[in-house]
Amino acid sequence: MLTTNGPTTLLEDIEVPLNLPFTLNQLQLMDAIARTGNFTKAADQLFISQPTASQRVHHLERDLDVTLFHRSHQKVQLTHSGEILLRYCHRILGLCQDAQQALLEQKNLEAGNLVIGASTTLGSYLLPRLIGHYRQLYPQTPVQLQISTTSQICQGIADGQTDIAIVEGPIPFKLRELTQVTMESEEPIVLIVPSSHPFTSISAIEFQDLYQLKFIVLDSQQPPHSVIDQDLVIGDVDLKRLQPEMSFGSLEAIKNAVQFGLGAAFVPLMSIQKELELGLLHQVDIKHLMIRQKISVLESLKHYRPSTTDLFQKQILKSYFHSSIAEQSDAISS
Repeated sequence: MLTTNGPTTLLEDIEVPLNLPFTLNQLQLMDAIARTGNFTKAADQLFISQPTASQRVHHLERDLDVTLFHRSHQKVQLTHSGEILLRYCHRILGLCQDAQQALLEQKNLEAGNLVIGASTTLGSYLLPRLIGHYRQLYPQTPVQLQISTTSQICQGIADGQTDIAIVEGPIPFKLRELTQVTMESEEPIVLIVPSSHPFTSISAIEFQDLYQLKFIVLDSQQPPHSVIDQDLVIGDVDLKRLQPEMSFGSLEAIKNAVQFGLGAAFVPLMSIQKELELGLLHQVDIKHLMIRQKISVLESLKHYRPSTTDLFQKQILKSYFHSSIAEQSDAISS
């Protein structure tokens, strides 16, 4: 039987020091050399001498027992081993920056601002309302709203310049590995006519009735001058038979044109709430036809997200998306 006169020591209580074969200074130097292709330029960027830079790389290669750089008079290039280490170098240095940012925000909560990106329609008609709800709950949190195209907003998420985004349509293929969709919903696209139009007296029109109308479209609609994107339509309507009469540069201009009798238009339902309440426009239901635009909430897969992002998503977006899905289910069942 094993006995001891001293206190019992559990294995998990023993602290084993990490003997890492590199330092953060060495990783920063390696990153700088890979970017500049030159020891002297890298040393200048890090405010150290060229001999010190060479010595740090020599020690790093010695401790790792690999060659990291091909050296020549023209340019310094990474070896295969160097390329492998550089990938981890970027991840390690990125985590260090994220840790620093997280600690700064924890130290000064007032700096925990929220940067939201939104595609044009959502940024104009939905986000002001959602941000208003958020500010009622967290009045001390500064909020910045960036409005642009879906592609540009997604790029901002991938680059870490935007904390969270709400966009319409598909995510650009090249950015899908850098971003993640956390929630999805669909926004109805509806037909509007002037409040004096004969369709206002009909509960729901046949989709063949659409062929009688003159449509107002966005200048940017793809393909040029199409009335509505085929990918959004669930039904048998022949979009080639729809007649675009004129085009305008914004949704506001289109709504005004419809209001003054220049034609009909398909617009996001969220963009006409005020006009419907005031009786300035009329929404026309179409039998056996649904038009819906996908909406996605987007976050970065690579960059640190402040706690305000989670609060906005849980307190505001989750409620909105759940109510939106419920409304869609009611519309389908009716």
